[in-house]
Order: sequence, then C-alpha cells, then structure tokens
Amino acid sequence: IREAAKGAYVILPIPSFDRNGMLNGAGHISAEELFRLLPCGANILGAKVNSVTERLAREHGHNFYDYGEREDFNLLNAVPTAEAAILLLMEHSPKTIHGSTFCVVGYGRIGKALSQRISMLGGKVYVAARSESALAACECDGHIPLSISDLMSAPPKCNACFNTVPVPIIERSVLEKWDCPLFLELASV
Repeated sequence: IREAAKGAYVILPIPSFDRNGMLNGAGHISAEELFRLLPCGANILGAKVNSVTERLAREHGHNFYDYGEREDFNLLNAVPTAEAAILLLMEHSPKTIHGSTFCVVGYGRIGKALSQRISMLGGKVYVAARSESALAACECDGHIPLSISDLMSAPPKCNACFNTVPVPIIERSVLEKWDCPLFLELASV
C-alpha cells in the first residue's frame, strides 16, 4: 500500500468501505490501518464514506474527497451500473431482452438508466416506485408504472426483476410466490 500511495492520489472503490469499516475489495484492511499505512498528506478519493471514516482520514493527516457526493458523478455512474446489470441479465437468462418483460424497483438515477436501456433493447418494463412523481415520470418515459403496494399484492409476471432501492422493499413472501425466475440486487441492501 505504501508503494501504491507514492502517487498524488489514492482512489478507493464504491462504496469504499463495508459496514465494518473494512476496505472493499482488498481483503482484510481496515480504514484505520489503511490511513496509518499511507504517507501523511495523501489525497484520498472515496465514495459513500461515513463521517467517522472521513474524520479518521483527516486525523491521520490526509486530504479526503468524497466523489460519491457529486451529482454529476452519480448520474454518469448510473450508466455503467445499468450496463453491468444488463450484462448479468444476459449471462443468467436463456431469453433475449427483446420481447421479454422486466420489473425495475425504484426510479432514481440507476432505475431510470436501466429502464431506458432495457426498453431500447425491446424489453417491456414495469417500474415500481413509491412516489407519485416517480410513477408519473416513468409513465412519461414509456414504462408501466406500478405502486409498491401493487407490486406486493400482485407482482407482474416477468423474466427478471432489478432492485435499485438501497433499503429492503420486496418482502421474502412476495419473492417466494413471484413468477420471476431472476432477481438482481443492485442496491447492496
């Protein structure tokens, strides 16, 4: 880590640390250990970092920048996230997207990007959302709006469902009865 940090910047993954404060994708390195190993004054770029971890970096003499707080970054990052979800779908489904039916839970940045791309590939998209404005927006964008309560009581038959909401929305009992062979979790619940 010391060798890698000799450059001007250390760029961390998204999210940078897990719930236990361990660096994502790096085995068993805690935030505390990482910040201790870096040379003083390192410029650290991370995302989705809590205030305790950010304060810890500053206490070790580092400059910390949370690129996950930039809306332009988050909007543009929704595109590769949506494309990766489609790749996973194509790898795990025997059917083509064209002519298939999908459900996207959530209509934020990722839900919008994903729904748009599935539609452009010829898929029919149900969008489940809580807010009336999100349901109206998805309908304006050519998708089929579905309230969360309707999703829970009568989930549509579909080839795959994508969850883009970072909190538990779909109850296990619904998942067990749903005629949907593939469920892709994109929100790291």
